Amino acid sequence: DRGNSLDLSTLTTMRKSILDAQSNPDINVVVLTGYGMKDFTTGIDLKEAMQLTKDEQFNLGNIAGDIATLLYHGKPSIVALNGRTMGMGVVFSVAADYRIAMEDILIQMPEINSAIFPGARCTIIMTRVCGLAWTRKLLLFGEPITTNEAKEANIVDQTTNNKQEFEKLVIETANKLATKDK
Repeated sequence: DRGNSLDLSTLTTMRKSILDAQSNPDINVVVLTGYGMKDFTTGIDLKEAMQLTKDEQFNLGNIAGDIATLLYHGKPSIVALNGRTMGMGVVFSVAADYRIAMEDILIQMPEINSAIFPGARCTIIMTRVCGLAWTRKLLLFGEPITTNEAKEANIVDQTTNNKQEFEKLVIETANKLATKDK
């Protein structure tokens, strides 16, 4: 009900699930998508984060960073951006090996608009994947970008405007990656 926002419990469960997938020899590809077709994720749940202690906030950032690192360095990963993608959702997209998005979704790193500079190792991953110019634009201005701009910035590889085609494309891509030598 909060845009698939990421709280400490959700991030902890996600990290455990991805770690389990990484160590399971029967799993060849990790696919990450949001619940429903409205939001991939609106990022960290700021309302909950503000109620956490400083240590818990630090832990939240470390867990989110771990997920990005696991996507970046682990088994082949696909991020299926099925809706609004903000904050850590953008970071997860950048960290994945392949990114498929619905056209005309909102993509944004809005943290700077709340006087927060993004952490969770995202500046390093974003600079490697998006380049310095795009990383600066995304992090310093906090403005939304189009899916075409996201393609230019290497946040998105492929788009579609059809929900059934989107799901089919994600499955076909996962099946292709699963056949490759590891």
